Amino acid sequence: MGCTNYNCTDILPQVLNTCGELVEGGFDQAVIFDCDATTTDYTNGTEVAADITAGRAVIYKNIKSGIDAPSANEIDVMVAGQEPRAVNYSRTATWVDANVNTSSSAAYDTLDATSGITVKAILFHLASGENTILVDPPKGCIFKGGLIVPNDVSDAARYEYTASWKDPNSPSVKAVPSGVFA
Repeated sequence: MGCTNYNCTDILPQVLNTCGELVEGGFDQAVIFDCDATTTDYTNGTEVAADITAGRAVIYKNIKSGIDAPSANEIDVMVAGQEPRAVNYSRTATWVDANVNTSSSAAYDTLDATSGITVKAILFHLASGENTILVDPPKGCIFKGGLIVPNDVSDAARYEYTASWKDPNSPSVKAVPSGVFA
């Protein structure tokens, strides 16, 4: 007996980067969109700026962030001898911000999951400036973490958070919206 295919679409071909070019990791900025944000085209700087101006989105600068490997949420396929089927993925992003001050403390207190907030989307800016990475999960994402104050002067105080969400799709690569990231 052959394999059982539950996929209703064709496998798409891979596209190689020019000359084996690699995309450097690391995000230095991010726009966090509240659930009432109206942006639909995250490459449109006018739409993104309108949400920022209206208070439906906030830009965070001078951060250190990245997206971790996903973890499959699996169910049994009920066919003997076959691997469990992935039905979703639990995903996380790390977030570090050394801009420790009273205003940032208030901002992170409102962003933390204990405040009850879920964010609609996060538009991460690659430090290389080449592209952005959009996290736009069906049910939003939450932030968990807090202020870290090391016990020695050889390390900086900082906010450390983990953004978490569930999404069967990977975050998407997008063009940088004009005029949003400096």
